[in-house]
Amino acid sequence: MILSDKYKFIFIRQQKIGGATMEKNGIAVIDPNYIKFTKDKCPGEDPNHMRAETIEKLIPHKYDSYFRFSFTRNPWARLVSIYFHMNQGASEKMWKKKYHPKDFSPYRKSFDQFIKECDNKLWSNSLLPMKEFAGDVDYMGKTENLQDDFDYICDCIGAPKQDIGWGNKGNHKLYTEYYTDETREIVAQRYAEDIDAFDYEFGK
Repeated sequence: MILSDKYKFIFIRQQKIGGATMEKNGIAVIDPNYIKFTKDKCPGEDPNHMRAETIEKLIPHKYDSYFRFSFTRNPWARLVSIYFHMNQGASEKMWKKKYHPKDFSPYRKSFDQFIKECDNKLWSNSLLPMKEFAGDVDYMGKTENLQDDFDYICDCIGAPKQDIGWGNKGNHKLYTEYYTDETREIVAQRYAEDIDAFDYEFGK
């Protein structure tokens, strides 16, 4: 979660939706004094990726009055990105500190196993559908339209537009190459509400 008192917004930030790019190249530029909560404020959750429900409890007045936005991403693509981020970009020490102190086994799963067996308790809200994670927001952007949607948000909050580019790219093949018919359908069922609400299709 990122908060700006200067521009009166709350960014409800799910994992692997371009959040790091927006933070570094956009938010930090328009408001260098933006606020990120620390873990002591939200025990049991990753402070970078707090659910809307948790944020509302922590700052109810700002939650109701500030401009709230989030971003969604094709769920099949996002899960591939999460899987490779955890397998390639994170260490066992980080895993045990941030996610689960006793169990490093999710790293050792194949992608098929990850899709079939993943447990959101191990992943600190990262696997929640966006409709559940972000709640009711004033604007839901799409990672697929990152620059245009960030520009629109800047217009809404009265901030100068920034060229945010695209960083933190994963090192993997096109997401469609990792799915079987079975795992594709598992994701389709698990994220059915998001797929319908945000008009996503596999391969598009």
